Amino acid sequence: MTATTNNKLNSIDEFPSAVEVAKIWQQKGTQLANLGKHTEALNYLNRAITIYEDNPTALVMRAVVLIHLGQNEAALTDCDRALTINPKDKQAWLFKGVALNYLGRYEQCYASYDRALGIERRSSVYRLVQVWKGIFGVGRSDSAAMTSST
Repeated sequence: MTATTNNKLNSIDEFPSAVEVAKIWQQKGTQLANLGKHTEALNYLNRAITIYEDNPTALVMRAVVLIHLGQNEAALTDCDRALTINPKDKQAWLFKGVALNYLGRYEQCYASYDRALGIERRSSVYRLVQVWKGIFGVGRSDSAAMTSST
């Protein structure tokens, strides 16, 4: 009877922690998002965040998926939540800017991009922000931006 009891205790100890389970759901959601299966990815990311609410990486990934699904206000909420947890999360600042851009809130959008740039200028985030800024004519008047795009 002692061996059975010990086996049960050992098997319970081997269960992954809630954080580990959340990270597995997050990884699955990320993989699905990378395959363009955004609705399915959202389900897995929702599970991950339900288990581990303070995971900025999962929140930012869900924001990316929400942007792809056209749910920009919800994406903005997730980015803000991620930034509450980690104010130096350059990905959160970047995708906050993307969501703000789609919402037509350009000044706030550019401010978010600048925050992402201020965190790390040598990263791929920096290069991506530069592309976004070039596309949307940051630093030029609206008429200059429109003229250069025609």
